[in-house]
Amino acid sequence: MTATATGALATSEEATSGLAHDVVFVARDQEWQQLWDPEMLHVVDARPGRNTLTVFFSSVSSTYGFSLVNEGVKVRRAVYTNGELTVDDGEPLPIEANIPDPGSDENWVWAIIEHVTGTGYNGNRTFQVYTCPW
Repeated sequence: MTATATGALATSEEATSGLAHDVVFVARDQEWQQLWDPEMLHVVDARPGRNTLTVFFSSVSSTYGFSLVNEGVKVRRAVYTNGELTVDDGEPLPIEANIPDPGSDENWVWAIIEHVTGTGYNGNRTFQVYTCPW
């Protein structure tokens, strides 16, 4: 996949709304990068880097999950579908034991993101828009 910067900017709401087509949204925070793929077309093709947290969620299908790679090694992968753990690879992260109703909504995903990256949801964040053909 080759993404091309359009020069356009988007708000957090636009980037996370899931209504855009053929684009991805990117924001950088210190050493972490957020990439939002509203159509979830590229999640399966994502190639993790040396240290990567990949998350996805779809409220419509009640599917929430993440994959964590640390120092080039896949550490943890968990996916919940309709509140049931359907993929469970690796040792659970310490934060997973402290989240009520794991995998039940976006709050679970954001708790994982905050635990791993130290970065939470910021409604004032600006995202760069990239065209992203599939």
